[in-house]
Amino acid sequence: MKNKILITSVAALFVGGLSTASLAAEEYMRDSAADISDVAADTTETFATIDVNSDGMITAEEAQSSTTLSGGISSADANQDGSLDVSEFSAFEAAQ
Repeated sequence: MKNKILITSVAALFVGGLSTASLAAEEYMRDSAADISDVAADTTETFATIDVNSDGMITAEEAQSSTTLSGGISSADANQDGSLDVSEFSAFEAAQ
Protein backbone atom coordinates (compact mmCIF):
# COMPACT_ATOMS: atom_id res chain seq x y z
CA MET A 1 0.00 0.00 0.00
CA LYS A 2 2.81 2.43 0.89
CA ASN A 3 4.55 1.70 -2.42
CA LYS A 4 1.35 2.45 -4.33
CA ILE A 5 0.95 5.79 -2.52
CA LEU A 6 4.63 6.62 -3.13
CA ILE A 7 4.39 5.80 -6.83
CA THR A 8 1.18 7.81 -7.17
CA SER A 9 2.78 10.77 -5.37
CA VAL A 10 5.89 10.68 -7.56
CA ALA A 11 3.74 10.42 -10.69
CA ALA A 12 1.63 13.39 -9.55
CA LEU A 13 4.74 15.48 -8.89
CA PHE A 14 6.17 14.56 -12.30
CA VAL A 15 2.96 15.43 -14.14
CA GLY A 16 2.62 18.63 -12.09
CA GLY A 17 6.16 19.59 -13.05
CA LEU A 18 5.38 19.00 -16.71
CA SER A 19 2.26 21.14 -16.42
CA THR A 20 4.27 23.96 -14.85
CA ALA A 21 6.91 23.70 -17.57
CA SER A 22 4.20 23.68 -20.22
CA LEU A 23 2.58 26.81 -18.76
CA ALA A 24 5.94 28.56 -18.62
CA ALA A 25 6.62 27.66 -22.25
CA GLU A 26 3.19 28.96 -23.30
CA GLU A 27 3.81 32.25 -21.47
CA TYR A 28 7.24 32.59 -23.12
CA MET A 29 5.71 32.02 -26.56
CA ARG A 30 2.98 34.62 -25.92
CA ASP A 31 5.59 37.16 -24.78
CA SER A 32 7.80 36.41 -27.78
CA ALA A 33 4.88 36.80 -30.18
CA ALA A 34 4.01 40.14 -28.58
CA ASP A 35 7.63 41.30 -28.93
CA ILE A 36 7.68 40.32 -32.61
CA SER A 37 4.39 42.10 -33.16
CA ASP A 38 5.79 45.25 -31.52
CA VAL A 39 8.88 45.16 -33.74
CA ALA A 40 6.74 44.72 -36.87
CA ALA A 41 4.53 47.65 -35.83
CA ASP A 42 7.59 49.83 -35.19
CA THR A 43 9.06 48.95 -38.60
CA THR A 44 5.77 49.72 -40.35
CA GLU A 45 5.46 53.02 -38.50
CA THR A 46 9.05 54.03 -39.34
CA PHE A 47 8.51 53.09 -42.99
CA ALA A 48 5.35 55.20 -43.15
CA THR A 49 7.17 58.17 -41.62
CA ILE A 50 9.98 58.03 -44.20
CA ASP A 51 7.57 57.34 -47.10
CA VAL A 52 6.44 60.97 -47.22
CA ASN A 53 4.12 60.64 -50.22
CA SER A 54 2.60 57.36 -48.92
CA ASP A 55 3.06 55.50 -52.19
CA GLY A 56 4.42 52.38 -50.48
CA MET A 57 7.99 53.03 -51.64
CA ILE A 58 10.90 54.93 -50.12
CA THR A 59 12.82 56.81 -52.78
CA ALA A 60 16.41 58.00 -52.49
CA GLU A 61 15.07 61.53 -51.99
CA GLU A 62 12.78 60.45 -49.14
CA ALA A 63 15.63 58.46 -47.57
CA GLN A 64 17.80 61.59 -47.32
CA SER A 65 15.63 62.89 -44.47
CA SER A 66 16.05 59.67 -42.49
CA THR A 67 18.80 58.91 -40.00
CA THR A 68 17.92 55.23 -40.43
CA LEU A 69 18.86 55.37 -44.12
CA SER A 70 21.58 58.00 -43.85
CA GLY A 71 23.92 55.93 -46.01
CA GLY A 72 21.40 55.84 -48.85
CA ILE A 73 19.16 53.04 -50.03
CA SER A 74 21.43 51.16 -52.40
CA SER A 75 22.58 48.60 -49.81
CA ALA A 76 18.95 47.85 -48.86
CA ASP A 77 17.51 47.92 -52.39
CA ALA A 78 17.47 44.16 -53.02
CA ASN A 79 15.85 44.35 -56.47
CA GLN A 80 17.85 47.44 -57.47
CA ASP A 81 14.82 49.39 -58.68
CA GLY A 82 15.94 52.61 -56.99
CA SER A 83 13.43 52.51 -54.14
CA LEU A 84 12.60 50.42 -51.10
CA ASP A 85 9.35 48.60 -50.48
CA VAL A 86 8.34 47.63 -46.95
CA SER A 87 9.90 44.15 -47.17
CA GLU A 88 13.26 45.55 -48.27
CA PHE A 89 13.09 48.15 -45.52
CA SER A 90 12.17 45.49 -42.93
CA ALA A 91 15.11 43.31 -43.99
CA PHE A 92 17.42 46.33 -43.82
CA GLU A 93 16.24 47.21 -40.30
CA ALA A 94 16.54 43.60 -39.13
CA ALA A 95 20.16 43.52 -40.33
CA GLN A 96 21.04 46.66 -38.37
